[in-house]
Amino acid sequence: MNLYYHATLKDIELDYYFYNSLSIAPGRWHKIFSIINISLGLGQNTKQYLDGIDYAYEPPIVIAKPLRDCSISSMSNSNNLTGAIQLLPLANLTLWFKETFNTSGYALYYEPDLNPSYTEEIRVEYEPKTYGFFRTNWVQKRYYTFPKNTVQILYLEWHKSWTHLFTTKLYTNYKKETNVYSVQSVGNSEIKYGGQTLFRLSAKSFVSMGFSINQTKNHGQAIRNIYSPGGSLNFNLIRVLYITGSYEASIESGRPTSHTLSCRLSGQL
Repeated sequence: MNLYYHATLKDIELDYYFYNSLSIAPGRWHKIFSIINISLGLGQNTKQYLDGIDYAYEPPIVIAKPLRDCSISSMSNSNNLTGAIQLLPLANLTLWFKETFNTSGYALYYEPDLNPSYTEEIRVEYEPKTYGFFRTNWVQKRYYTFPKNTVQILYLEWHKSWTHLFTTKLYTNYKKETNVYSVQSVGNSEIKYGGQTLFRLSAKSFVSMGFSINQTKNHGQAIRNIYSPGGSLNFNLIRVLYITGSYEASIESGRPTSHTLSCRLSGQL
């Protein structure tokens, strides 16, 4: 809490939050329930700026809700409730399910109306013995404002260490956003896929090379394709001296190609 004093009046700036979480591990009661873990969370974050307050007014020492008996200059408020379940049906397979409910708002001169939003998330990780590491993540966010906004994201990844010196990764990320008006909906989409290889020269030195393709499709516009090759180097010259560098190009049809090159020399004692 910050207080700003004037001749006969004062302003108060409040910033308070709390978050409570509860984790439940039934496997501690009996090993047959060790395949499931549950967590719950409840939080609030509020910011208020109150102006023109009588000099003699003293705010409460402990504040757990917005002050409504003073003149509000600006205020933001956010409340969220989260629930998550983790399942481990196999030693090399893990699943997460998460749901978040949030209400938030911002306003000048009065307490804001709170708009609801929902976020659903599902994540799966699978690591067979000889085929690398697989991960997929799906997220959906729904905002009940005007226009109503929905965002969906799907991420897929395969990662494998062939030896202790050579690693590869392939990934795909798809995003779709939709805005719904009274009688019309407008959508945009983006997909990015690429790969990366890492060659380890020593315990502290490595070379990485990668390539990605980013395709975007916006409402009423042509599809854009951007190709981005690149690489990076981290080299330990001597025990306390490192040199790092990176390069990335952005290639798009009909537009100039851009190149980004950086290099840094650093020491560590």
